[in-house]
Amino acid sequence: MNVKVTQLITTGAAVLLAGTAVAAEKAPVAQFEWDEAASAELEHELHRMHEDWNESRIEALKELMVGDDVLVTFELDPRTHQPIRLTTKGDIDRFVDDTVDAIEEDGGSVELEMPALNCRATDSFGVCTEECTVHIRKADGVEYTDELWSTNIAVKTDEGWRWIQWHMSLAKQGSGTLSTVSGTQQDAAGR
Repeated sequence: MNVKVTQLITTGAAVLLAGTAVAAEKAPVAQFEWDEAASAELEHELHRMHEDWNESRIEALKELMVGDDVLVTFELDPRTHQPIRLTTKGDIDRFVDDTVDAIEEDGGSVELEMPALNCRATDSFGVCTEECTVHIRKADGVEYTDELWSTNIAVKTDEGWRWIQWHMSLAKQGSGTLSTVSGTQQDAAGR
C-alpha cells in the first residue's frame, strides 16, 4: 500500500470514530421523566409509614410493605444490627413481628424521628433515600440513639404506594441495639 492510501484510510477511520463518539454522546439516556407530584406523594407515604410505626399501627405498616419475590430486601437484625435478608412477604412480616417482640422484651420503646427524605417517582414507580434517627428508650429511662440510612423502592398499586424493596444500613451506631439495651450484648458472630 502506498503512503497516500494509508493516510486516507487512517484519516477516514479517525473521522468515523470521532463521529461515533459524538453520536454516542448525544444519545438519549432514558425515555421517562420524574413526576414532581408523584414524588411528593411518595414522600408523604414514607412519612406515613413512620407515623404508623410510632403509633403502633403494625398491621397497617405490614400492608404497606409487600416485598417482591425477586428483589431481596436487606435489613438490620433488631437485636444485633447484623445484616439480614428478607426474601418473601412472610420474611418481612416476621421481621416486623421480631422487632416488636424485641422492643416488648426490653420493656422500653422505639421512636423514629421523621426522616430526611429525597424521593423520585413516576406515576407507577418510585425510589426514596432516607436518613432516619431512631431513639431507643429502656424501661428505666435510659435512651440510646442510632442513625440509619436506607434506599426504598415502591410501586403504585390500586391501593396506593407499596414498598417492594429496601436496603437499610447503619449510618452511625450509638449503643442502641436492642441486645445492648437489654444487657445481652453480642459480638458480630452472635455470641
